[in-house]
Amino acid sequence: MKEKNQNYQKISILALSLIVGTTYSIAPALPGLARDMEEVTLTQLETLTTIPAIAAIVMMFFADKLQKIFSDKILVSFSLIFATISGVMPFFLENFYSILIARLFFGLGLGILNSLAVSLVGKYFEGKTRANLMGVRSAIESIGSTIAIFIAGRLLLIAPKYVFFVYLLVLGIFIVFILFFREDKNIVDTGNLNIVKRSNKISREILVMAGICFLLVMGSVGVNIETSIIVTENKLGTMTDASNILSIMTVFGMIGGIIFGKVFEKLKESIFIIFLTSYTLFMLLYTFAWNLWILLIAAIGIGFSYSMIIAYLFQRIPRDSNKGAEVFSTSIVLIGCNIGGLLAPHVLNLFKKILPIDTTQKSFIVIVVFYVLIILFEFKKNFKRGDFFGK
Repeated sequence: MKEKNQNYQKISILALSLIVGTTYSIAPALPGLARDMEEVTLTQLETLTTIPAIAAIVMMFFADKLQKIFSDKILVSFSLIFATISGVMPFFLENFYSILIARLFFGLGLGILNSLAVSLVGKYFEGKTRANLMGVRSAIESIGSTIAIFIAGRLLLIAPKYVFFVYLLVLGIFIVFILFFREDKNIVDTGNLNIVKRSNKISREILVMAGICFLLVMGSVGVNIETSIIVTENKLGTMTDASNILSIMTVFGMIGGIIFGKVFEKLKESIFIIFLTSYTLFMLLYTFAWNLWILLIAAIGIGFSYSMIIAYLFQRIPRDSNKGAEVFSTSIVLIGCNIGGLLAPHVLNLFKKILPIDTTQKSFIVIVVFYVLIILFEFKKNFKRGDFFGK
């Protein structure tokens, strides 16, 4: 019976990751919304996808403070309801700025859920179970994003504004969480003894982790954004070919997340340096890919390696955090991830402008250099095998 309850607990917590990657699921509707809202430019409409991400980053700073005030179940339940209402609300609004405010509120709810989707795994599970769940969580986030984009595409066939009904999916997550989540009072009470004193003290390891995640996500998001441009500009193939490459990359990312626990059992802490090296090599291959098949191989390697590294880093957060600062530490790492994603296209474009680089594809070489420096730094520190953060 106890094992059955633990499985329910896993389902309820992992379900939260289905929503955290859905911010950009309305992006396909932007051209249609531009036609319906003639007074608003496409550039303005693009803020409907970026403003939730910015709001989420801001809200992550407060996730740990809210967790001190509210129980996990109340905080998550409220955030899910808040995200559902604010997510669907734009359908009923006509004014662009009202829609923008609704998207801002959606981002606030998403920020809390993003932080708790990771920290609750670390809080309620440990050891092999935690490692397995962190990998699965990463895969579920990709699955949630894929499902949301698919449903959004079907809703677009009705009318552009119907795309906002995709966030009714959050209501389903709310039902699953309410039914299956069981709060462990002992964990909450024990943690609260230290949270007040130490919740704002971030360890050096967490700051390093946030910086690494910033660079990793910048590279991964850059690949997602630039692949279609690279394929068409270099006459390697069609937009459909580019879409297929990204879909296959996502699938291999999911596979990496699902099998992470098993791979981690075999490789232990060395999984970080092994897959950071492979991620770097595949990113280098992507930078100089001269045909569609090479680009596909590079994308597969990037997607698989990325999911392994991210899952590894996230499962380390509880161990590398100061006592009582687990939620805030999770937020700091996630903020690094989100900022890396937001800045990716701008940074790549900046590299192209200030360096003697003729294409955006070649600008990835700068990010590769940063990855190489991290790898060299990890070796130079000469820690005991697998102890890459000095613990």
